Amino acid sequence: MSRRVLVSLIIVIAAVLVAISFIPVEAYVWWSSEASGQTQNGNMTVSIEGRTELIGEDGQPLKILYISKYAMLPLAFYIGDKEVTAMRVTITWTASGQDVNWDTLTITISASGTGGYSSSTTSHSKTGSTVFTLPISTSQLGRTPSSGEKITWQMTINVQGKIEDVVGNTLTASANPIVNTVTTTWYKPTFTVSASASTSTTKTDTTSSTTSGDTTVSGGTSSGGGCGGPGKHLVWVHNITPLPNITEILQPITYLLILTEIALISKLMLRKKNDKK
Repeated sequence: MSRRVLVSLIIVIAAVLVAISFIPVEAYVWWSSEASGQTQNGNMTVSIEGRTELIGEDGQPLKILYISKYAMLPLAFYIGDKEVTAMRVTITWTASGQDVNWDTLTITISASGTGGYSSSTTSHSKTGSTVFTLPISTSQLGRTPSSGEKITWQMTINVQGKIEDVVGNTLTASANPIVNTVTTTWYKPTFTVSASASTSTTKTDTTSSTTSGDTTVSGGTSSGGGCGGPGKHLVWVHNITPLPNITEILQPITYLLILTEIALISKLMLRKKNDKK
């Protein structure tokens, strides 16, 4: 491979990495869970899919730069001028089974969370969806945190299905509690959102009526799945199986391109060194 080709490849890969780094992506976790149960005469499974996301003041999911989620070095976490106002969980379900009376099906999904948050939905349909939204505000918390105080915002989802089998016995299927968490640190007079202690950006917050301080959003580690790569989680969901999304697809591609770039640069430098001999 000639030196000119090496240089051209290095430039092209660098350009692709820059382009990928500045792709805006939504801060969310896509996940799945399952509830199942059976009697001697029948069985039922409720397949669950969910999406946990951070919501801005415009009511839309927050977007961040891809580089902020998967940077190999500490970089500024991009949040623009949007304030985090809520954590929203969207759940869809599909029930399936054998030797059961579908006319007796009841699906109950309930949510409880920080500040006494409580909501539930009941359905008699095999498929459906529901949305729960936990406000991230001092009014929801019920008090104004002190500057620097860490607050963990939590929403726990419980999914239960009940149905009768063909002989009239009641069958119950329950999923493990699905726990969604966001950890915030409140500061004055700025509002901060970050993925880790070393990656943050701030904006002045003087107009919010529900947020008298500022918040730093950080992740945790537990069984489940989070938004972002290691150490870059904004949201973490416990007791679920994470599902792939566009950012998880881009991550290995990005790391492969970085490694290829390093290899090409090393080869070019080695060639220059040999040419000087």
